[in-house]
Amino acid sequence: MRSQNTAVEAAALIDILRSDTTNAPSGLSAKGIADSIGVGYSTLMNGVNKHIEGHKFHITNLLPFMRVTGSVQPLRYLCLSMGYRMEPLDLGDVDAAQQSASDELRHLCKVMESRAKDIPALDNKHRAQVRDACRQSIRALLHLLEQAEVSHA
Repeated sequence: MRSQNTAVEAAALIDILRSDTTNAPSGLSAKGIADSIGVGYSTLMNGVNKHIEGHKFHITNLLPFMRVTGSVQPLRYLCLSMGYRMEPLDLGDVDAAQQSASDELRHLCKVMESRAKDIPALDNKHRAQVRDACRQSIRALLHLLEQAEVSHA
């Protein structure tokens, strides 16, 4: 059972997602957002409705969602709730981008090590989810490095 604090945090994040769905900074409609991230409109709307317990916003949709809505509010909320602040990188500063990518990769490795110790045996489904999350993180880091190299050239 989730703790009360976790439920409150989840509801707050869902509120942010719902707001971004109905008022995306990119100007995209909720239907357009759903189409862009590859989910049905009703699936998206149910996923961002905190009053529908059985429907969840799938975490694998979060980055595509933020990209198409043009909103970093979900990321900002997550950072603040973990005690971090968020600031954009100046991709013109290749050293900072490379350092950030290196830090992110180091963090990912630490998280994966700690998670592996907590779980004695992963079934194939969860092993695939962990592998997909790692691949997505690595792709994001490589994209960041490519952007830094292009802006520096």
